Amino acid sequence: MANQTLPDEERYLGWVTLAWTIAVITCALSVWLVATMGMVKIPRLSIYSTAPAGTETVINWTIWGWAIGQSLAALLFAALFSIANSAYRNSCKTVAMLVKQQPTPKAEDLTTIDPTSGLRVEQVRTASPLEGVFHPGYRLLRVNGQEPEDANDAAALIVKGENQLIYCNLEGKVCTHKQKMQPGPLHITFTEPS
Repeated sequence: MANQTLPDEERYLGWVTLAWTIAVITCALSVWLVATMGMVKIPRLSIYSTAPAGTETVINWTIWGWAIGQSLAALLFAALFSIANSAYRNSCKTVAMLVKQQPTPKAEDLTTIDPTSGLRVEQVRTASPLEGVFHPGYRLLRVNGQEPEDANDAAALIVKGENQLIYCNLEGKVCTHKQKMQPGPLHITFTEPS
């Protein structure tokens, strides 16, 4: 994980800003709507005649309800975006903290490894991710710092991402090879150490 890119904490900050901008604009338009159409004048009828006796100012409940509803919906929408962004940022911080806590593997001193130990390569099939790297006669000494006991153990030590393989070539030189791989069979036939 240390070699991989950590998630970007600021990834959704633009969307949160947009949601709050929409909420502020909606609230401002709601205030304007209430100020201009929130009160209506209706004719007041006289008890004694059919002619209006004047006007009466009353609240336009439809406009008030619409304005308050739209404002609350926009604020809730922006708040939900903020909560989701906060959860995402916290998960990014957790991942970063876990990566920092992982101990950095120490480089193994290749001179201390016995080049006659390990698994002897008999055949490398074309399906192998290590085709062209390993050849018959090579010895697989370590996979990610662990000495494999057999072909299944070697495959089980492979992790998703970068793997470090230490091997001995035909000249007896101990070498290191790093390669990104997926967990699974290596498609290599080994002779187990005696």
